Amino acid sequence: DDEAKKDEIYTKTEAYCNKIMEIKPVATAYLTLGNIRMNQKKYQEAIDYYDQVNDLQNIVDVNKALAYRELGRIAGEKEQNLVKSQELLSKSLKLNDKDAETWFLLGVSHGVAGNHQQAAEFFEKAYTVNPTPDYAKNAIMAYKNLGNETKVAYFQSLLNGK
Repeated sequence: DDEAKKDEIYTKTEAYCNKIMEIKPVATAYLTLGNIRMNQKKYQEAIDYYDQVNDLQNIVDVNKALAYRELGRIAGEKEQNLVKSQELLSKSLKLNDKDAETWFLLGVSHGVAGNHQQAAEFFEKAYTVNPTPDYAKNAIMAYKNLGNETKVAYFQSLLNGK
Protein backbone atom coordinates (compact mmCIF):
# COMPACT_ATOMS: atom_id res chain seq x y z
CA ASP A 1 0.00 0.00 0.00
CA ASP A 2 1.46 3.36 -1.10
CA GLU A 3 -0.02 5.32 1.81
CA ALA A 4 1.55 2.96 4.35
CA LYS A 5 4.92 3.27 2.58
CA LYS A 6 4.66 7.07 2.61
CA ASP A 7 3.83 7.09 6.31
CA GLU A 8 6.80 4.83 7.02
CA ILE A 9 9.13 7.12 5.07
CA TYR A 10 7.74 10.21 6.85
CA THR A 11 8.17 8.53 10.24
CA LYS A 12 11.79 7.54 9.50
CA THR A 13 12.61 10.97 8.05
CA GLU A 14 11.06 12.70 11.03
CA ALA A 15 13.08 10.50 13.40
CA TYR A 16 16.30 11.43 11.54
CA CYS A 17 15.40 15.11 11.67
CA ASN A 18 14.72 14.91 15.40
CA LYS A 19 18.11 13.24 15.93
CA ILE A 20 19.76 16.05 13.99
CA MET A 21 17.88 18.62 16.07
CA GLU A 22 19.16 17.05 19.28
CA ILE A 23 22.71 17.62 18.06
CA LYS A 24 22.23 21.02 16.47
CA PRO A 25 19.12 22.77 15.13
CA VAL A 26 19.62 23.39 11.42
CA ALA A 27 17.35 25.01 8.86
CA THR A 28 17.22 21.92 6.62
CA ALA A 29 15.80 19.79 9.43
CA TYR A 30 13.08 22.37 10.17
CA LEU A 31 12.37 22.66 6.45
CA THR A 32 12.10 18.90 6.06
CA LEU A 33 9.79 18.61 9.07
CA GLY A 34 7.66 21.41 7.64
CA ASN A 35 7.48 19.60 4.29
CA ILE A 36 6.45 16.36 6.01
CA ARG A 37 3.64 18.23 7.81
CA MET A 38 2.57 19.80 4.49
CA ASN A 39 2.32 16.36 2.88
CA GLN A 40 0.37 15.15 5.90
CA LYS A 41 -1.95 18.17 5.50
CA LYS A 42 -1.03 19.37 9.00
CA TYR A 43 -0.70 22.94 7.83
CA GLN A 44 -0.37 24.80 11.13
CA GLU A 45 2.45 22.48 12.21
CA ALA A 46 4.09 23.05 8.82
CA ILE A 47 3.91 26.80 9.34
CA ASP A 48 5.40 26.43 12.83
CA TYR A 49 8.38 24.53 11.39
CA TYR A 50 8.80 27.03 8.56
CA ASP A 51 8.83 29.85 11.11
CA GLN A 52 11.79 28.14 12.78
CA VAL A 53 13.67 28.33 9.47
CA ASN A 54 12.99 32.08 9.37
CA ASP A 55 14.22 32.48 12.95
CA LEU A 56 17.42 30.67 12.03
CA GLN A 57 17.81 32.89 8.96
CA ASN A 58 17.56 35.97 11.16
CA ILE A 59 20.28 34.57 13.44
CA VAL A 60 22.43 33.77 10.41
CA ASP A 61 21.94 37.31 9.06
CA VAL A 62 22.92 38.93 12.37
CA ASN A 63 26.02 36.74 12.68
CA LYS A 64 26.97 37.29 9.04
CA ALA A 65 26.54 41.04 9.60
CA LEU A 66 28.96 40.84 12.56
CA ALA A 67 31.49 39.03 10.37
CA TYR A 68 31.22 41.73 7.68
CA ARG A 69 31.55 44.40 10.39
CA GLU A 70 34.76 42.89 11.71
CA LEU A 71 36.17 42.50 8.17
CA GLY A 72 35.28 46.16 7.62
CA ARG A 73 37.03 47.13 10.85
CA ILE A 74 40.17 45.24 9.78
CA ALA A 75 40.08 46.78 6.28
CA GLY A 76 39.94 50.25 7.81
CA GLU A 77 42.20 49.93 10.86
CA LYS A 78 44.84 47.45 9.72
CA GLU A 79 44.80 47.73 5.92
CA GLN A 80 43.96 51.48 5.75
CA ASN A 81 41.64 50.60 2.85
CA LEU A 82 38.69 52.95 3.37
CA VAL A 83 36.81 51.94 0.22
CA LYS A 84 36.95 48.24 1.12
CA SER A 85 36.07 49.06 4.73
CA GLN A 86 33.01 51.07 3.69
CA GLU A 87 31.85 48.35 1.27
CA LEU A 88 32.09 45.66 3.97
CA LEU A 89 30.40 47.83 6.59
CA SER A 90 27.59 48.61 4.13
CA LYS A 91 27.10 44.86 3.51
CA SER A 92 26.87 44.43 7.28
CA LEU A 93 24.17 47.10 7.55
CA LYS A 94 22.13 45.50 4.74
CA LEU A 95 21.88 42.39 6.92
CA ASN A 96 21.48 44.18 10.26
CA ASP A 97 20.94 47.93 10.43
CA LYS A 98 20.40 47.80 14.20
CA ASP A 99 24.10 47.48 15.07
CA ALA A 100 25.33 50.81 16.44
CA GLU A 101 28.99 49.76 16.25
CA THR A 102 28.74 49.29 12.47
CA TRP A 103 27.21 52.77 12.07
CA PHE A 104 30.00 54.13 14.29
CA LEU A 105 32.75 52.42 12.25
CA LEU A 106 31.23 53.76 9.05
CA GLY A 107 31.33 57.21 10.64
CA VAL A 108 34.99 56.78 11.58
CA SER A 109 35.78 55.65 8.05
CA HIS A 110 34.08 58.68 6.49
CA GLY A 111 35.66 61.00 9.07
CA VAL A 112 39.14 59.69 8.23
CA ALA A 113 38.31 60.22 4.55
CA GLY A 114 37.44 63.86 5.38
CA ASN A 115 33.72 63.47 4.72
CA HIS A 116 32.59 65.02 7.98
CA GLN A 117 28.94 65.46 6.96
CA GLN A 118 28.58 61.74 6.24
CA ALA A 119 30.59 60.89 9.37
CA ALA A 120 28.31 63.08 11.52
CA GLU A 121 25.20 61.42 10.08
CA PHE A 122 26.59 57.93 10.76
CA PHE A 123 27.62 58.87 14.32
CA GLU A 124 24.12 60.28 14.86
CA LYS A 125 22.62 57.03 13.54
CA ALA A 126 24.87 55.04 15.92
CA TYR A 127 23.58 57.19 18.79
CA THR A 128 19.96 56.70 17.67
CA VAL A 129 20.41 52.91 17.65
CA ASN A 130 22.29 52.85 20.97
CA PRO A 131 22.26 56.15 22.90
CA THR A 132 25.59 56.00 24.73
CA PRO A 133 27.82 58.96 25.67
CA ASP A 134 30.62 57.75 23.36
CA TYR A 135 28.40 57.87 20.29
CA ALA A 136 27.12 61.33 21.31
CA LYS A 137 30.72 62.57 21.76
CA ASN A 138 31.63 61.35 18.28
CA ALA A 139 28.60 63.15 16.81
CA ILE A 140 29.65 66.34 18.67
CA MET A 141 33.19 66.13 17.24
CA ALA A 142 31.93 65.59 13.69
CA TYR A 143 29.38 68.41 13.92
CA LYS A 144 32.08 70.71 15.40
CA ASN A 145 34.22 69.93 12.33
CA LEU A 146 31.26 71.02 10.19
CA GLY A 147 30.61 74.14 12.26
CA ASN A 148 27.06 72.98 12.98
CA GLU A 149 26.55 74.58 16.41
CA THR A 150 22.87 73.59 16.55
CA LYS A 151 23.73 69.87 16.37
CA VAL A 152 26.68 70.35 18.74
CA ALA A 153 24.36 71.98 21.30
CA TYR A 154 21.75 69.27 20.80
CA PHE A 155 24.17 66.41 21.49
CA GLN A 156 25.79 68.37 24.32
CA SER A 157 22.36 68.68 25.95
CA LEU A 158 21.87 64.91 25.60
CA LEU A 159 25.19 64.32 27.36
CA ASN A 160 24.25 66.75 30.11
CA GLY A 161 20.87 65.10 30.53
CA LYS A 162 18.87 68.19 29.65
